[in-house]
Amino acid sequence: MTLLEIRDESGVRRAVLTVDGQTYTVGVGSTFATDFKVVSLGTSSGVFMYRDSVFTLAVGQSIIK
Repeated sequence: MTLLEIRDESGVRRAVLTVDGQTYTVGVGSTFATDFKVVSLGTSSGVFMYRDSVFTLAVGQSIIK
């Protein structure tokens, strides 16, 4: 999973991420790629959940789960 950017769409923050070559644009509370969920989004980083594991990614960072 790679966090490509965090953008503001009409006052709502959305994260743009890739997981296994698939791109997702998601907001807080969204579930994507089956087991991932967006917990919160800042201006340049986000907190995500993978199953029961919580982690933070900054824009440009990747994590392997």
